[in-house]
Amino acid sequence: MMTKLKIQYDNFETGEFTEEITVDKETLLTIFEENTKIVDFHKTYTINKPLIKFYLTTGENYLCVMHFTKDVFTVWYCNDPDTKLYEGKFYKESILKILELFIDKKFNELNNLIPKTKKKEKSLIKTFVTEDFIYMFKKRSVYFLILNSALMLPFHLIFFYSLFINYNLFIAISTSLFPIINLLLFKLHLNYLKHSRNTSIKVSSGSPNIKVINKNGAFEFTKDDILQILYIKGSKNRIGFSEYGFSRIILHDNRTFDITFMIIEPYQLEYKMGEVSKKHITKFYPYIK
Repeated sequence: MMTKLKIQYDNFETGEFTEEITVDKETLLTIFEENTKIVDFHKTYTINKPLIKFYLTTGENYLCVMHFTKDVFTVWYCNDPDTKLYEGKFYKESILKILELFIDKKFNELNNLIPKTKKKEKSLIKTFVTEDFIYMFKKRSVYFLILNSALMLPFHLIFFYSLFINYNLFIAISTSLFPIINLLLFKLHLNYLKHSRNTSIKVSSGSPNIKVINKNGAFEFTKDDILQILYIKGSKNRIGFSEYGFSRIILHDNRTFDITFMIIEPYQLEYKMGEVSKKHITKFYPYIK
């Protein structure tokens, strides 16, 4: 009998897996043995996070096995029509039996072997969903521009009223700041829209490969090709520029790619880039040139 298998390593993100393959019992057990050899972690076998997770599916049955510590593994199992989630911790010898029962489709025996929880099966099923990790321009940014202009309209009206109807120097000077700031925000937003439209980036923490698509074409490179990434954010102030930021990816061949927060937030990209050389820059007005 056969089952589908995909693996998630500890440096992968949620929804990131190796390519899904179909395996028989012998191949599955071989892969499991090869990837669960005990490693001495500085004279202790206890680990703080899983080294690897195995995701197996057969029809509407889902099994996830996580390396917990030394010879102990955490197991989650569910059958989609059943609303309950089964979960337990087992030694490696028992895990091998669980894998055999699953691939042999002896699901009733699995139900008896793994403790039933009060959790719903959807909590497990959603972890099997594979993400594409493609980040692209968020159209809601346009709505934000329209909303921002609408919210500033009353201040514009107050300014023009104080200036032309009932002139008051103090009110005119103080309220004039609002349309000026709004114009600067409007210009900044249009600048980010210009650099975000028709742009996308495919990037994840577990894969070294990156793909950027923009108006100039499609570009593929690896994290090793990156010389440095500048994470540029607006300064922390109450004017509104602090919400804006972009990441400038600089390759060794001097090519650069600007990825704005309208595509992916700089802090998110930084997490995905791992040990790539970086520099944080704060600007009062983070305009992209």
